[in-house]
Amino acid sequence: MQSDSAITYGTAKNRENFQMLCLNGHSVRYTSFGSGENVVFLHGWGASVSAFLFVARRLSENFRVTLFDFSGFGESDPPPKPYSVADYAQETLGILGHLGITRANFVGHSFGGRVAIELAAKFPQIVKSLVLIDSAGIKPRRGLKYYFKIYLHKLLVKSGRSGLKGSSDYRM
Repeated sequence: MQSDSAITYGTAKNRENFQMLCLNGHSVRYTSFGSGENVVFLHGWGASVSAFLFVARRLSENFRVTLFDFSGFGESDPPPKPYSVADYAQETLGILGHLGITRANFVGHSFGGRVAIELAAKFPQIVKSLVLIDSAGIKPRRGLKYYFKIYLHKLLVKSGRSGLKGSSDYRM
């Protein structure tokens, strides 16, 4: 009897069919497979499509999944200039346009979550839903005690003292 993971990888791997798309003069690696509602995965900084491939394979049984390496990551070429979050959002729109995707559910991890937030804020018509995983761009809730320690640390440093112990925790 085959294990569940062997079945998943054996059936979905053949459908991944990674391709290269030329965007703004450089190549971006992407894949899109499965059928149904669109789910677009956006990986974190320093990662690639492999971060979500295991989940995408499973979801492709019920959804059309799309994954790509942001410019400068995985097997995509470096961008022609330093990219901002807005540039990565535009890159995402270019890939979606190439694939004919006008509305999708976005799953973003870390930096990919930050790009998804940018898309939702500036292009809400394309975002059906967001799943943010340890996303950049969302400030954690902090209490008064935390801010008191920050200002105390800064005051101590400004007065020539070493600051609070564990001072790296109190930088803004």
